[in-house]
Amino acid sequence: MSLAGHFLDRDEVGAELARAGFDTTARLDRGPSTPRELPSRRCYLLAVRPHGVAP
Repeated sequence: MSLAGHFLDRDEVGAELARAGFDTTARLDRGPSTPRELPSRRCYLLAVRPHGVAP
């Protein structure tokens, strides 16, 4: 399996989601989980489009 990742500013991504009409329902920020992992901050956002809002 292959997975591509991109390092983006977490606040900018959250703002873009809001501008697109999404509500952020969860956010997880973390540092590296193992010594072999790239030493960077990670952020995972879960966003939903509110019910009744057209795409």
